[in-house]
Amino acid sequence: MRSPVERQIAKQLSVYYYAVLVVTVLVAVGMYLAITRDVVAPIDPASQAGNIIQYVVIFDALLTIPLGLYLFKRFCVRLTQKITPDSDLTSADLASYRRKAIARIIVVGQSLPLAIAAFYLLGCYQSMICVAGMSAIAWYFTKPTEAKVYNDLTPTNPNEETY
Repeated sequence: MRSPVERQIAKQLSVYYYAVLVVTVLVAVGMYLAITRDVVAPIDPASQAGNIIQYVVIFDALLTIPLGLYLFKRFCVRLTQKITPDSDLTSADLASYRRKAIARIIVVGQSLPLAIAAFYLLGCYQSMICVAGMSAIAWYFTKPTEAKVYNDLTPTNPNEETY
């Protein structure tokens, strides 16, 4: 059974999760309007500036997505190792979990609006929409639910097989 604490943490994290979506939509609308109203001229993807933008966006996604997911998983493992049968997590541990989960959502999710901005800036260059798609899939893995919070905060049994 899920506790009210897990439900509350999941609700608090949902604000940050959906904020990434709002920022992405605002970036997409802003870049679309800037390009269509000739405020910003599209950059040729084959130019040096276009290549640099592509490298930055791809490197950012390749660095932040796995790093954000991996470091948070390592944090959860260390956090659950502190749990013993006669003790539970303290409020400081839960606050630390909440801060790290917010950081994971932001670190993994920030590559999505960046890729969308690069997509429009490079004149609807298709590889940037692919990077945005990969970023969106990774961002979805950070979606906070009560079950995920419960699983993150429940110690694993060392005698149980994992697949």
